[in-house]
Amino acid sequence: DNGFMGSGKLIAVLDAGFFGADTHPGFDSLMTSGRLTDVFNFVNNNTSVYTSDAHGAQVLSTIAGFVPGAYVGTAPKAMFALYVTEYGGSEHPLEMDNMLAASERADSLGADIITESLGYDLFDNIADGQSFSDLDGKTTIAAKAANIATKKGMLFVASAGNNGSGIPGWGNHVLTPGDADSALTIGAVDYAGNIIGLSSYGPNAAGR
Repeated sequence: DNGFMGSGKLIAVLDAGFFGADTHPGFDSLMTSGRLTDVFNFVNNNTSVYTSDAHGAQVLSTIAGFVPGAYVGTAPKAMFALYVTEYGGSEHPLEMDNMLAASERADSLGADIITESLGYDLFDNIADGQSFSDLDGKTTIAAKAANIATKKGMLFVASAGNNGSGIPGWGNHVLTPGDADSALTIGAVDYAGNIIGLSSYGPNAAGR
C-alpha cells in the first residue's frame, strides 16, 4: 500500500530448486520483464534450475509472485538471481560450500539481499556431522558465508530451521547459517502468532 515493491533491489534466492517457476503464471511478470538477472545450479554446475524440487519456487513466490487482483509477493518488482545449492532429499557438507559459492556470486552481481530457507546440523554420513557447539554463529562454513556477506553490505536472511522438536541430546536448536552472528534469522508462527511445533528458535550455541 505504501509503494514498497522492491524496485531497484537485487535479491539472490538460494534453495534446492525452482521447479515450475519458469512456467507458472504467478511468475510471468518476473520472467518477461528482464528482472531475472542470473541463474546457476551449483549442484550440477550448470544453469538448469527449473527441473527439480519446487521448494525454491515456493519461497520465491512469497517475494516475487504476482497475480493481478489475487496475490502479490513482498517485492514483486525486485531483480532476482536464483541459485540451486541444495541436494534435494539428502544432506551433505558440500551444500554449505555451495552456499558460500552462491553468496560470492551474488556479491559479484551487487546483490542487496541473500535469502535462503535452508539449514544444516547433521548429515547423511554421521561422521560429517557437526556438534551442537559448532552452531555458535561463527564456526560453520555456512555461518562464515553469512557473516562475510553482511560485512560486504548484503542482508543475509536465513531460516531458523525445522528442529523445534529437537534432536535427542541436543534439544531445540537453530540450524546453520541461522546461527550466524550477522544473519536475520526467521522462525515460523501460526495465525495466532505462536511458535509452531517444528520451528527452531534461539539461542545458538553461544547463547545469542
